[in-house]
Amino acid sequence: MHRFLAGICQMLLRLTAQQPWMVRGEIEGNHTHVLTDRFDRPILPASSLKGVLRSTAERILRSMHPERDPTLCPLADEPFVHREGKRKNAYATWLQAQSRSHIADSELVEWNNHRKHYPDDALDSTQVYRLLSPASQLFGCTLHRGLVTLEDAHATESTTWRRSHVAIDRLTGGVGQGPFTDDQVPEQTVLESTLTIHNFALWQIGLLALVFQEISLGYVPVGGGTRKGQGQMQVEVPSITFQYSDAAYHHSGRTGIISAQARLAHPPWSVRDAPSAVTAVEQNLVLLEDIEPQLTQEWHQQGITTLQVQETQVPRLFQAAVRDAWRPWIQRMKEGTP
Repeated sequence: MHRFLAGICQMLLRLTAQQPWMVRGEIEGNHTHVLTDRFDRPILPASSLKGVLRSTAERILRSMHPERDPTLCPLADEPFVHREGKRKNAYATWLQAQSRSHIADSELVEWNNHRKHYPDDALDSTQVYRLLSPASQLFGCTLHRGLVTLEDAHATESTTWRRSHVAIDRLTGGVGQGPFTDDQVPEQTVLESTLTIHNFALWQIGLLALVFQEISLGYVPVGGGTRKGQGQMQVEVPSITFQYSDAAYHHSGRTGIISAQARLAHPPWSVRDAPSAVTAVEQNLVLLEDIEPQLTQEWHQQGITTLQVQETQVPRLFQAAVRDAWRPWIQRMKEGTP
């Protein structure tokens, strides 16, 4: 899915802290500092933010079809490789006994060597994408780099405050250790990041909209100290930029947001790893047809079609992506379409 580039979706993310939060940085004695960038602004690493987004997306996907046929690819694969703690022969025996839904995508090649579930050439780099779980398609695994990339989320201000606490002895009920002092970022602090999806499918935009909703409702805290009520965030998307190659966009003959991934399944690319559920649902689907491409004379934008979704239009886009792309796609996945 990375051999050609049909389109990019780039979202500007604004995270506003609803509770104090922190990501642990340097520790000096009993004092824990907040992780900061070179300008001393608190920072949420891209890896941490991506982990929150992925785990939330996986929970949503698993909840959609908990009784999915075990011989089919799961909507979200097992999060951990099962090789740990098993001898080679025992691991091979274990793999032979497992159905497709019970293994991690990272184990797919070894599992297929034993089970011969797929033709050998189906797992090469030009086709493996469509055999991965949707969660791994979007966020990646060892067999295929994910479509999502994130930048570190930087706070717009460098304000922090200190909070003291102690560890309670569970036997006596008194102070076990401490006092400890943590630097924390106060509520209402704003962080900004950018999320980019290469060769996106429209259902993936719908899924991310649901993920942002889960975080904003307080179901998914971010950072450290989440068991102490810290880390609740409000997620806003001030703007979304779509960029397509002219060959991908103008072939449709329509304006609005189209699926980059569905276009790759057709000439001149005709890639073999485009999932059939995506092409069936999204090949003729257009979201927000009233949005017109932007015209530019910049040399570095030649051959590229750009569409801008402003903050007031983002809710419409998310609603359309969930209604017209996510729901039909998840229904086809429930029916067993790969």
